[in-house]
Amino acid sequence: MSTSSDVLYKIQNILDKINDIDQDIRFMSFNDLNTYLSDPEFITLFQTQAPLTTNIANGIVMRLNDNISEVQNQAIKCLQPLMPCLSDVQLKSIIHKLSFPTKPKNGGEIDNSIYSTALKSIVANVSPSISNARIVTSSLLPVLQERVRNSVDDLDVLIALLTRFGASLTPDEVLTTERTLLQVLQEEKGLLQKRTITALGIISRYLESSQYLSLIQFIQSEFNMKKDDYNAVKNLSLLCGTVAKADTSKFKSFLPDLLPIIIDTLQMNLIGEEEDESPELLEIRDASLSTLEILSEFDHNSVEPFIKNLLDVCKTFLVYDPNFEDDEGDIFDSEGDVKMDDKNEDEDEDNDFDFGGDDDDEYDIDDAAFSDDDDQSWKMRRHAAVLASNIAQNLSGSLPLIYEEILKLVIVRVTKEREENVKVVNIEALDKLIGASDNDKYFYSTKVNYSHKRKSSDVSMFSFPDPKEVLNEVLPVVVKYIVSDINSKSTSVATKHAYISVLKTYINVVEGFPAEDLSKVVSTISELSKVPSSPFLKDLLELVSAVLKKHKVAILTPHIPILTQVIISGINDTYYRTSLEGLDTSRNLFPLFKENKELSGNDLKDVFINKISQSSFDIETRKKAIHALGSLIAVANLPVDDANQSANSICEQLTNELLRVDALQAIVTFVSVDESANSFSTDWFFETAKNIAAFLKQKSLTVRSETLNTLHALVKIISSRSGSQASNELDLIVQTLLGHVSGISSPPAAEVPLIGTIVQIFSETLGVVDNSISSQIIEFGMFVLTQDFATKIQSSILDLFDKITRLKMTSNIFDTLSKLPFTGDSLVPAAVAIAIVNCKLFEKVDILLQTITSGSIPTDTERALHILGNVGKRTPLSISLEGVYSNFESSVDNVRSAAALALGDIIIGNTDHYLPDLLQRLISSESSTNVYLYLFALRDIVYHLQKNRESHVSQALLDQVWDTLFSLKFKDDMSEEGEKTLVAECIGRLSIIDPEKYLPALQKNLNSPEASVRRSVVSGVKYTFGLSLDKYDRLLRPIVVDFLALMEDSNLGIRQVALSALTSAIHNKPLLLLPHLSRLLPLLYKETVVNESLIRVVQMGPFKHKVDDGLDLRKAAYESMFTLATTLPREWQLNLFKDDQFIDRILAGLDDDQDIKVLSCVTIARIISVDVRVLLSKRPSTGATTLEELIKKFTAILSVQLKDTALKQEVENQIELERNVIRASLQIEEAIKEATSVSDLEFSEWAEFMKSPGIVSASK
Repeated sequence: MSTSSDVLYKIQNILDKINDIDQDIRFMSFNDLNTYLSDPEFITLFQTQAPLTTNIANGIVMRLNDNISEVQNQAIKCLQPLMPCLSDVQLKSIIHKLSFPTKPKNGGEIDNSIYSTALKSIVANVSPSISNARIVTSSLLPVLQERVRNSVDDLDVLIALLTRFGASLTPDEVLTTERTLLQVLQEEKGLLQKRTITALGIISRYLESSQYLSLIQFIQSEFNMKKDDYNAVKNLSLLCGTVAKADTSKFKSFLPDLLPIIIDTLQMNLIGEEEDESPELLEIRDASLSTLEILSEFDHNSVEPFIKNLLDVCKTFLVYDPNFEDDEGDIFDSEGDVKMDDKNEDEDEDNDFDFGGDDDDEYDIDDAAFSDDDDQSWKMRRHAAVLASNIAQNLSGSLPLIYEEILKLVIVRVTKEREENVKVVNIEALDKLIGASDNDKYFYSTKVNYSHKRKSSDVSMFSFPDPKEVLNEVLPVVVKYIVSDINSKSTSVATKHAYISVLKTYINVVEGFPAEDLSKVVSTISELSKVPSSPFLKDLLELVSAVLKKHKVAILTPHIPILTQVIISGINDTYYRTSLEGLDTSRNLFPLFKENKELSGNDLKDVFINKISQSSFDIETRKKAIHALGSLIAVANLPVDDANQSANSICEQLTNELLRVDALQAIVTFVSVDESANSFSTDWFFETAKNIAAFLKQKSLTVRSETLNTLHALVKIISSRSGSQASNELDLIVQTLLGHVSGISSPPAAEVPLIGTIVQIFSETLGVVDNSISSQIIEFGMFVLTQDFATKIQSSILDLFDKITRLKMTSNIFDTLSKLPFTGDSLVPAAVAIAIVNCKLFEKVDILLQTITSGSIPTDTERALHILGNVGKRTPLSISLEGVYSNFESSVDNVRSAAALALGDIIIGNTDHYLPDLLQRLISSESSTNVYLYLFALRDIVYHLQKNRESHVSQALLDQVWDTLFSLKFKDDMSEEGEKTLVAECIGRLSIIDPEKYLPALQKNLNSPEASVRRSVVSGVKYTFGLSLDKYDRLLRPIVVDFLALMEDSNLGIRQVALSALTSAIHNKPLLLLPHLSRLLPLLYKETVVNESLIRVVQMGPFKHKVDDGLDLRKAAYESMFTLATTLPREWQLNLFKDDQFIDRILAGLDDDQDIKVLSCVTIARIISVDVRVLLSKRPSTGATTLEELIKKFTAILSVQLKDTALKQEVENQIELERNVIRASLQIEEAIKEATSVSDLEFSEWAEFMKSPGIVSASK
C-alpha cells in the first residue's frame, strides 16, 4: 500500500512528464494521473494538498493546447475526478483560465472547442452544492452571455450550465440570459438557432410569472409579425414545443392561445397548390407537427377543446404524399364501408417466409427516375401517426369521434405507406386506437351505462356508432391485409412485430374473431413460428394466449393441433423467457381439453416431461412444467400408460427440495379430478402416500402443509375404493398421523390449519380403518372440540362429527358430547346439535326448551340456546319461540346474545314460518336492547338469504323485511350505532338479492325528509362496496353518485357516512367512481375546509373550551383523499395530482388537527413518490412552490416546543407527528434522488431542509 509521500512523489513525476516531447509519454502520464485521481483512497490527500491540486489543474489547462488530440482528450478526462478535490478559489481559477485561454507558445490559433469541452466537463462534474453552483454560474454566465452569439460550443456550455444549475440563478440572471438568447434567436441562423431554442426551453422553467408571460407574448407577437418569414415561423414553432415540454403546468394556461397558431402554421390550405412543394414550408410543418405531438400529450381537459382541430391535422398529414400518385384504389368505399375484393388474395399464397429481399428483383428504371432522397413528406406522415397515437391515448373520452375521423384512415395508411419506419409508426397508432376500446381503458371505464355483456356504452350523446361496433366492422379488412403483408418477403421484422401486437390487442378488445378471420390468423401464427430461430416466437405465444382466452371451444377446435405445435415450439426454445411464456400459454389449452375430451394432449405431455426431467433447465422453468403437467393429467383424456408415466415423472421430483412443493401441488391437481384419478391403481396411491408421509418430519411449514393436502387428496381416493388392502394401508397412514398429533395442546397459530387438514383426513377414513383406530380418531375429535383453536378449524371438526354420527360409530355420542365442557364460543353445542339431528334424537329438543324457559342457571340456558339454534339451522323446527324471546330480557349478556343467535338460526331453518313474527316484534319493540337483538338475528337471516339465492322465500316476505327496516327510527346522534350498522348491512344485502327492485327504491329514499332513512340508504350502499357483484355494480354504476352526493346533506352525521362510503368505494371499486369524479371532488374538497360555524365554545368550570363539530367530517374527507392518492390507477393519479385544489387541500391539512396532519403527511409523501414534479408546481393561492410550502409547514411542525407542563398525550401526539414528518421526508428524499427530469439544484432548498437541526434532531 502506497504512503502519502509515495503518492505525492509519483504525482510530481507525472506532472513533470506531461510536458515531455514524446506524445506517448504525455498521453500515458495523463492516464496515470486519472488513475490516481479516481482512487477513493487518495481523495482526502488531494483535498488537503492545495499546491498539488493547483499544479495538476494548471498542467491540465496547459496541455489543452497540445497538438495531439488524444492527449487533449486524456487531459479533459482528468477533470472529472479532479473536481471534488478543488477548493472554491481553485475552482474559480480553473474556470477563468478555461474561459480566457492563453495562446499556444508556438503561436498557433486557440482551439475554442476543446476549452468549451473542458468547461462542460467541469459543469457536469462539480459537486452539486449551492456554493459551487454560484461559483460556476457567476464565473461562467457573464462570459457565456457575451459569446453565445458567435459560438455553438459556448452555447452548449450554457445549456449544460442551465440544465444542471439553472435553479441557482437569480431572477436578474435568468432574465438577462433569456433576453440574450432571444436576441440570438432573432439575429443568428442555422445550428445556433436550434441550440438557442433548447437553451430557452430550459431557462423558461425558471422565469417568474410575469417574465414567463412576456415570453409567451413574445412568441405570439412574433408569430403575427413574421408569418411570412418561414425560418422565423419554424423556430417559433420549435420554441413553443420546447417551452411547453419544459414545464407543462406553466404552459397549459396558454394552450388555448398558442395551439391554434401552431395549427395555422401548417398552412393546410396550400396542400395541392404549387407553393406546397416549398422546402421551407416542409420544414415549418416538420417543426409544428413535432410541437403538436408535445401539446397533444397535455392533460385531457386542456387539449380536449381542440380535438377536432387535431383530428383535422391527422387526416391531412396521414395521407400527405405529394410526390406519389396512388392508382391502387381504396379499401373502403365512398361511404366508408369495407370493400372486400379478392384481387390479391392468391398473390401471396405460395410466398415463403424470408427476411431478405427478393433475389429475382431487377433494377427498375422508373424507380430510379423518381428518387425519394429529397422527399421529406414522410416526416409529416410520421408526425401525424404519432399525433394519432397521442390522441387515442390522451383524448379517448371522445373515442367515437376519433374512430369516425381517423380510424379507417390509419388503416388505409398501414396498407399503403411506402416508408418502412412510417409504416411501423402507423401500425403502432392503429394498435393504440384499437387498445383505447379496451374495457379497462378510459372510455369504457368512465361510461356510466357500460355493460360487459353488450360491450356498449352511453354514447347516445354522440352521433357516432359505438367504438366496438366500428372495430367489428373493419375487422375483416384489417385481418386480411395484416395476414397478406405479414406473409410478404419484403416486410421487415419490426413491421411484423407491430402486426402481431395489433392482432393481440384486437382479439382482446373485441373478445374474439369470426371463424374465417381466426383461420387466417392461426395460419399466419403457424408459418411465423416455423421460421428458424424465429424472432417472433415470444410475441406469437402472447398472441396464442389471447386467441385461446377469447374464443369458444367450438371455433377453436379445428385449430388446436396447430396452436399446440406453436406452444411446443415456444416451450422448446433455447431462450428461457420464451420457454416460460410457452408454458404459461399452454395452460390456456387446458380448459379446452376439459370441454372436448377428444383432444389429445400426448405431444404436450412429452415436452412437459422433457422439461421436468432435464436438470440443465432452470428451476423456474421446471416448476412451471410440473404444474402444467399436473393440470394436463387432470383435464386431458390421456391413456392410462401415459397418465402413469406423467404422474411418475412428477413424483420423481419429490426428491428435489427445490421442486418438492410444486410436485406435491401438481399431484393434488390431478388426483382431485375423478376422471384422471381413475387412471391410477390403488397401489400407486398407497406407494405415493407412503413416500410423501415421510415429509411430515421436515421443518418447513410449507412442505408439511402441502404434504398433508396431498395426503388428504390421496386418502380420499383410497377410502372410496373398497377392499381389505385399502383398509390395511389406510390404517398405517392414519396411525402415522395420529402419532403426529399426539400430545398437541396449544399449537402455534401457523400449525392450526395443518391440524384441520389432518382432521379432514380422519373424516375421510372413518368407516374404512380398523375400529380401534376409529375410536382413537373419535377420541382425538373430542379432544380438539374442547380446545381454544377448534373454532379456527370449525368446518373440519364439525364435518368429522357429522360423519361420526351418521355412521353411528358410537352408541352414546350424545351423552359423551353433552358432558364436554362448554364456553361461549365452543363448538360443543354445534356437535351436540349434529348428534341430535343425525341420530334423530328430537325428544332432546323438548328438554332444551324446558331448560331455556326455566332460565334458572345462566350457563345451562346459554348452552341450551346454542344447541337449539344449531338444531334449527340444520333441520326445520315447528316449536314455540316464546322461551327464546323471553331470554332477551335476561340480565346476563351471554344469554341475551345466545338467544339472538339461536333465534336467527332457527328462523333460517324455517323462514316463512317464523320471520313475520320477528318483524312484528321488531316494529313494536320499545326496548333499544331488544331492537338490537332482533336486528342481530335478522342480520344472520338476511345474510343466509343472500348467500343462498336458491332459498324459496317469497318476494312479499322480502318486501316486508325491506319495509320494516325503513320503518325503524333512530336518534340523530352517536347513540344506537350498533343498530344503525345492522340495519345498513341488512339493507345492503337485500339490495344485492334483488338489485333491479331495491336499488331504485334506495334512490327514491334519498329524498326522504327523515334523516334516519337517508342515513340507512347511504350506509346500505356503502356496505355493498366491499363485495364483488358484477350485476349489482352494473346497475349501481349510473346512480352511485346520487348516494355519495349526500356529502351535501344538511345533516352532519349523514355527510360523515357519505364520506366514509366514498372512501370505501374508492378503495374497493374505483371504476364505479371514475365517471363521477368531476362532481364528487368539489364536494370532497369543501369538506376539508374548517367550517367556523361548526365550532362552538363550551364552558368547563372557569375555562372555555372550543369544540369543533366539523372535525370528524374533515378527518373522513382527508381519509378519502388519502385513499384516492393511494388506490387509483397510476394514470388517474397523475391527472388527479395536476389538480391544484387537491394539492392545496393536502397542504392545508398540515395546519389542521393532529390526525389530519398525520394523514396529510402520508398523503403528500405518496403524491411525491408518484410525481415528483408536483414539488415544483406553484400554488395559485400563495405563488410559492409546493416545495417551499411543504418545507415551511414541516419546519413549523418540527419546531414546536412543548411546555414542561404538557400532558403525556400532547407529548405522545407531537412525537407521533414528528415521526410521520420524518417518514414522509425520507420518502420524498428518495423520490427526489430517483428523479431524472430535474436539475441538481432544483431541490436545493429541500437538501438544506434535510440538513436542518430540526429534522436532524427529530430523526434521532
